[in-house]
Amino acid sequence: SDLLIGIELPSGITEISSLLFYECSALKSIKIPAGVSLIGQWAFGACLSLENVTIPETVIEVRYCAFSRCTSLRTIKLPESLKTMENEIFKECTGLEEIVIPESVNLDFDSMFGLFSECYSLKKVRLPQKWDSIPQYTFANCLSLESYVINDNVRIIGCGAFGGCRCLTDIHLPASVITISSEAFILCSSLKNIYLSPVEPPLLGAECFDPDIPDRNFYVPQSSLEIYKK
Repeated sequence: SDLLIGIELPSGITEISSLLFYECSALKSIKIPAGVSLIGQWAFGACLSLENVTIPETVIEVRYCAFSRCTSLRTIKLPESLKTMENEIFKECTGLEEIVIPESVNLDFDSMFGLFSECYSLKKVRLPQKWDSIPQYTFANCLSLESYVINDNVRIIGCGAFGGCRCLTDIHLPASVITISSEAFILCSSLKNIYLSPVEPPLLGAECFDPDIPDRNFYVPQSSLEIYKK
């Protein structure tokens, strides 16, 4: 609907059904009532005017593309009750500037790709410390992302995880990293300094870094210099 600007949802509901508010392009604000535990697929997808969303501490699951293409959404507070997130929940939220994923959220590497892909304005983001991987295409084409601190226990950087982050200038890979998947940092044209802390060189996927970026520097542990040279 192009006419729905706001709505008060009744108490007693337990989920926001899939596609319930899909393409309600005039909807600006919504408060999800306590008791809701599930936000379905594309529930708020393409709500182009949506600026404010209040999510209660009863929500435990947010499904595929639930807020995808909410281009006016600049920030959103996710509840500490949240356990499960699916693919591309915030894809193409081009106005989203900052977000924190609560520590309560469990990692499902194969079902969480593209969480923030094409969030062109995203500058500040924090993933749970307990996650040992950055899923595929998590930050793909996040054009405003200049820096990101990778958690100390991350082992795998997924395929295309930072691909197209053109403003990313430096990246520090902790000692825990064992795999940098294909195209993980492809098309990161400003990425000049790559700090590798692992003593053993990580397994590198195809084109995980751009091959032709001039003046790019790789920093590795002094004790492992000869190993990295191989």
